[in-house]
Amino acid sequence: MSPWRPSLLWRPTHAAWGLDARDLAWRPAQEAAGEVRRAPHAVAWPQALAQLDPGATVAVIAANDIAVHWLQTPPASVSSLDELRLVAAARCAHLHGGAPGDWWIAADWNATLPFVCAALPYSAVTPWQRKLATAGISAHWHTAWGVACGSVANTFPDDGWSALRGPTRFLLWHCRAGRVDCLGMQSMSPGTSDEDANAQALRQIRIEAMRDPSLSGEPPHWVNITAGGTDADDSEAIAALGLAALLQGGAS
Repeated sequence: MSPWRPSLLWRPTHAAWGLDARDLAWRPAQEAAGEVRRAPHAVAWPQALAQLDPGATVAVIAANDIAVHWLQTPPASVSSLDELRLVAAARCAHLHGGAPGDWWIAADWNATLPFVCAALPYSAVTPWQRKLATAGISAHWHTAWGVACGSVANTFPDDGWSALRGPTRFLLWHCRAGRVDCLGMQSMSPGTSDEDANAQALRQIRIEAMRDPSLSGEPPHWVNITAGGTDADDSEAIAALGLAALLQGGAS
């Protein structure tokens, strides 16, 4: 799994789902240009499955309330990829809870420079993997931030701060010469205005600049994936599904 590099095996003809901690979002095949459907996991499963042909492939885009991301600094003593994986797993558990074995981790592994990691909890992934395998469906897993950053259609700058906004969270990161050197997630209330979200981001940027004065203090470049419509304002699943178009572009 490489959440920030959409799999080249995934094709635009395949289906896509958006998954958050509460709901699954999908677009019925007969309504390709129509309204997205959303339902709680148990209710959504038979409905979404009915849209897939046997042997199909579905891209599952995990929303920002499921996926976690962090910047991992490799220890000087690391001597193998296996050791690096153990270090990242331990760090994930320290930052986000649970045990190291509770997380499915992918990363831009690097033994000499800090690198980005992404993880999904097995508790969120495994039930869906089992259901899909039983139905004869293949799944490619992604994170919302990974799709946005990995797509050829993204507009994030190589230097300075960027922010990816969903309905209830935004990821804030800093790049220097195309490499991420600071990364974090911020929660916010549904319906938070763009102005208030930007003010919250600027407060965090000031905090990060106090820790590392080399980080720029400029406002972030924003990309907003919040879905329209009052019923969808708090849906991370719908926001994640909205990125499927970028995934298609990245897989072409």
